[in-house]
Amino acid sequence: MSKKERVPYSKKDTLICIEAFFKFVNFEDLVKGSIKKSMKKYIFENVDDYKIRKKSSWDTKIDDIHWAFRYIIGLPPKGTPGGGKSVLNDVMRFIAKTEFINAKPDNFSEKWNKISVNKKEIPDPSDFNVKLDKKSVTLKNRLIRNQKLSKQYLDKNRVCEFCKKTETFIGLKGTMYFEVHHYVPYNYEIQKDYKLNLDNYYNLISLCAECHRKIHLSRDRALMITDLFNYKLNKDKKFKDILNGYDVFKVIADYEKTYNSNINYEFIKINELKIIDNKK
Repeated sequence: MSKKERVPYSKKDTLICIEAFFKFVNFEDLVKGSIKKSMKKYIFENVDDYKIRKKSSWDTKIDDIHWAFRYIIGLPPKGTPGGGKSVLNDVMRFIAKTEFINAKPDNFSEKWNKISVNKKEIPDPSDFNVKLDKKSVTLKNRLIRNQKLSKQYLDKNRVCEFCKKTETFIGLKGTMYFEVHHYVPYNYEIQKDYKLNLDNYYNLISLCAECHRKIHLSRDRALMITDLFNYKLNKDKKFKDILNGYDVFKVIADYEKTYNSNINYEFIKINELKIIDNKK
């Protein structure tokens, strides 16, 4: 262990910090650096010996939570060769490698405690991934979504843009319930094919709950995807820029790749789909 490298946290302390991080983390808080206060409050309310132990010891663990990540997934932390220049950089790299933060598994503590480790060390990353129940946590790249952007779109488009329904049911927020959907699927693999960020206002559509399920799960969704393709081209001129020159067949293929299900290709005939040429 180098002089710069700190003594690894105990399993219990690390788990508490990580759970606190999962509970409160979001991208804006990380950028603003305002997450620490919420984490301290969570630890204070949930850790029996918080008042007994020195407050400074917990502050250090919270401030340097990226050191805990290093022992989970092997990221070089701040101040070490290959490490980021800030906690934010390391955390962003952590987010890019896993979907823990979005999944927030309720049984994370239980799974963690089943792992056999030295009391003074966090398990080697390879051991962690092998021994963790694969059905509980999926390790893959997952992109961060802008929730404020989705809310902004819904506020201006409170209608199902496919079936044109304007009344569904009153949601918890007191308004008609609709859901935002990324027309071109927004995930790590699909994003590689597009120059513009797919988490873009002009790539969003508003759908009722039924139509949202249909575009994800219906075998005959090719017609639905095509109708929305034409609709978006007519509604938003900037939607054409997002497409990056691709046609509707590329988008249909993106859906099949994303949701791992078969589309009824009997419907994918250019004379039936009546596709608008987006390259004009």
